[in-house]
Amino acid sequence: IRKFGSAQRAYLGVSINNVSNEIAEKYDLKSLDGVYIANLLKDGAAYEGGMEIGDIVLSIDNKKIKSASELQEKIAEYRPNDIIEVEFLRDGKSQKINISLK
Repeated sequence: IRKFGSAQRAYLGVSINNVSNEIAEKYDLKSLDGVYIANLLKDGAAYEGGMEIGDIVLSIDNKKIKSASELQEKIAEYRPNDIIEVEFLRDGKSQKINISLK
């Protein structure tokens, strides 16, 4: 706060859910680890970075993400404009992209 004059909180711009049994079954997942992307803000970092509804976030900067609360806590460690590496599942395949947080 002293450095910037206000709290600098990064955001990904997503609505998220824990991976439920129903989501795991629908996407043929082997575990309930990860976070389901339920919605994206059109001007959000995740949307602009190429994420899609239905993606399952597995890790941020190589730290495994097992729940929605873990994802929120991890993003809270960053500032706007920080770049993070996101590993996620899409169509059963693991992918990694870099996203510039807002």
